Amino acid sequence: MRPRRAFIMALVVLMATVMSILIALVIDRQTSQWLSIKRQLSDYEAGHAQRGLEEIIQAWLTNGASARMSFRERIGEGDHLLDIELPEGLTGRSRSAEIVRVFASDAQASVLKDFSGLMGESLREARAILGSVRERFSVQDAARFTRDVGPVAVSAWESPAELLYAVSEAVTGSREANRAVDDLLRAREDPERFRSEGLQSVLNKASVEPEKVAALMRVVTADVTLWRLRVDIVREGALVDGYQGLLLLPGRAGRDASSTGGRRGVLLEFMRRVDLRSQEPGGGSR
Repeated sequence: MRPRRAFIMALVVLMATVMSILIALVIDRQTSQWLSIKRQLSDYEAGHAQRGLEEIIQAWLTNGASARMSFRERIGEGDHLLDIELPEGLTGRSRSAEIVRVFASDAQASVLKDFSGLMGESLREARAILGSVRERFSVQDAARFTRDVGPVAVSAWESPAELLYAVSEAVTGSREANRAVDDLLRAREDPERFRSEGLQSVLNKASVEPEKVAALMRVVTADVTLWRLRVDIVREGALVDGYQGLLLLPGRAGRDASSTGGRRGVLLEFMRRVDLRSQEPGGGSR
């Protein structure tokens, strides 16, 4: 009888083990399915929130932004552009209100490295500028001073002196025009005066040939159209989500109007920020 009992006991243990394995597999599969569904819902919610943010920014550009002020003039301390309070949050399911805080900074203090759509003089100048930057700077610095989108012209407001010299020498073929760059660097130290005087007036005062000044005016601009956006989603004083991207505005002369489809601005490379730990609500950290 003992061998029979031992056999039955072994069979029971085996069946229990098999059942445990089957149950574990079922639970694991259900857990995987639940996590997959959760990820899909999270991605859908994030995509919906992102589209909502884009619509908010577009609506502000179309209806809320004063036409009497330049985009730069609307940016306040710490790069703060605007706050929008959403009573039900960005997703519409929040139990408390959320504040969408938008910050903007000049993204044109670098040179274009993607020449798609360029032709003629613009293409020649863009190639010359990029070549000058790569010759003048180390590989790491050259990468820091380049971008994939936006106009050929670099910012007269934020471009570092070394970059402006590289741009100047690329399009004029000499260092003579660097005197005009020196005048520009001095003028922009007083933003109000620089804004009222204007870039062309500053460059014209330099003892530089008019042709070289005209070349500089094509590749250096005070009318910046490419801006870096940071969006903070704040709930009860805490940063709960964030997004980042680029905003391309049409230029005053309409040079970029086709790229914005006639709209007041186009959001590019707009995405959710992965790491929020280093960011403080309302801060200007980059």
